[in-house]
Amino acid sequence: MFQAFKHVQPLLANFVRFLSGTSRRVVVISDLLVSFAATEAAALPNGEPYTFRCTLPSSGLAWQHQDSPAGALIRSLGLNTPLPKDCMPEEFLAHVAQCQSRPESGLLINTCHLIEGGFLDFFMQQPDLIGKKLFALGPLNPTVITETTAPRHHCLYWLDRQPPGSVLYVSFGTNSSISDDQIEQLAIGLLNSKQRFVWVLREADRGDFIAEGEKGLQNKLPPGFMETIEDKGTIIGGWAPQLEILAHKATGAFMRHCGWNSCMESISMGVPILAWLMHSDQPWNAVLVCDYLKVGLIFRDWDHRKEILPAAEIEKAIKEVMVYDKGQEIKRRASEL
Repeated sequence: MFQAFKHVQPLLANFVRFLSGTSRRVVVISDLLVSFAATEAAALPNGEPYTFRCTLPSSGLAWQHQDSPAGALIRSLGLNTPLPKDCMPEEFLAHVAQCQSRPESGLLINTCHLIEGGFLDFFMQQPDLIGKKLFALGPLNPTVITETTAPRHHCLYWLDRQPPGSVLYVSFGTNSSISDDQIEQLAIGLLNSKQRFVWVLREADRGDFIAEGEKGLQNKLPPGFMETIEDKGTIIGGWAPQLEILAHKATGAFMRHCGWNSCMESISMGVPILAWLMHSDQPWNAVLVCDYLKVGLIFRDWDHRKEILPAAEIEKAIKEVMVYDKGQEIKRRASEL
């Protein structure tokens, strides 16, 4: 993708120059990693480049040196997160480093002061950000889901039949996947927890979903699993209406890898998070959600992320949030936030 950007740059340059000649002002909003777009906008006499950051300002603070003011702030709050080199490939970090010196008039971020108040204020005091504008626009997702006349997803009808707050929603997104052995342990953990669940198990994340379909998914599950769960759970093999599931009164918690978009969606709907960390900014997002905001539980230890998490530990974590008193307190705080 980064190599492809080189071919896009001259096309974008021609386009924004055309706009510059016909418009009073040209604002270009580009992702942090698409630095050439900011460079082309800054070269226009009436251009203004803005950066959209899909990661949190606080994650940037957490990754600064421990002896820096930002490091001292993070330590004073008792928060801790692994270094970027432990979370991302070297090639990706090298590209990020190349994009740091991009010109920008300001930032747009999917966050808000209720989530990151103190961190946002500290972040904007960084020397390279002084004088720039900050638009904390989050949450970018709708915070109220309204009924429509469009056909509903089949899982929503199933949720309608479940008691309030009784269902665990399990989904690891479109860019993360787990091994077949881990799928089996997760299935056993869900079964043994005796909790209702909606599980998005997408073969499309790792292979050809169209070719294998639901049959392919069932091959990854323990023998007899689909027959055993009966009406206690439902598995979705393709796209799932995530916001509608999170907003449903039957949903009680969300097992997730802690990408920030999903964190914000879950927080918006008052649903606590069971954090299963994999890569990138996910470790810090989980720390913010679970240790700082206290609206979730980290149950997959980062130091053991390459190991298979056994079913017994998965069962224990599910019960901790869905059944035990600690989970009720987490749910209360999530609802308040």
